[in-house]
Amino acid sequence: LLFRLLKDAVTGFNLKIQSVDAGNMRNAIPREAFALVAVEPANAAAFGDALERWRSVFAAELKRADPEVRITLETVAAEPDGWMDDAAALRLVHAVCACPSGVMRMSDDMPDLVESSNNLAIVRAAKGVIEIQNLVRSSVDSARDDICGKLASLFTLAGADTSYDGHYPGWQPDLSSPLLQLVRQVYRERFDGDATIGAIHAGLECGIIRTAYPDVEMISFGPTIRFPHSPDERVEIGSVGRFWELLVGVLEKV
Repeated sequence: LLFRLLKDAVTGFNLKIQSVDAGNMRNAIPREAFALVAVEPANAAAFGDALERWRSVFAAELKRADPEVRITLETVAAEPDGWMDDAAALRLVHAVCACPSGVMRMSDDMPDLVESSNNLAIVRAAKGVIEIQNLVRSSVDSARDDICGKLASLFTLAGADTSYDGHYPGWQPDLSSPLLQLVRQVYRERFDGDATIGAIHAGLECGIIRTAYPDVEMISFGPTIRFPHSPDERVEIGSVGRFWELLVGVLEKV
């Protein structure tokens, strides 16, 4: 959202950018983003009007997904040096606006499951240095690599150096796994009901283990966690005991 506004202002009001600070973790969707910018006094009123228009646009777009979305403008003192040159600012705002972020492809095997996604997680710019970090996830390694290649091409065209590291290998669900059937049996015996079986779109250590031991059977289960990777993250305490009982019951039968 910030860069949609910045692109409009850079091209329409000759806005100058000194710094950008958006996001702080690769595995979290940014909750807020800040930019230190300047416009000529003659453009100040028009820039303020543009912000009001963007407030209305974002409020309408996100009235259900994020009804509390806010744009704030504060007048602050800025350092006289360190302003981004116009060409670099244009390359930055165009590249970030062109960068895909969100769901890239849904799974063909599991209903309503995301197969591949990209999170435009961090954009930092200050003192002549620009850093952009994306987190690409996919249950299909070749699809993940394809998205990474496209991102590298995009930012290379913008004049950036790119690198690729820290990936999680994909882990395809196996609903016929004997281990899964055992867990379902133990769950039914212990809790007098059927376990809900599903797949999630997340990076797990299981994918790394599967790379080293391709024939090993594995499932992932644990206590109920709400709002992971956010300041609101919490665990349902009552589920910890149920998780432990299920784990012990499975180990007794392995």
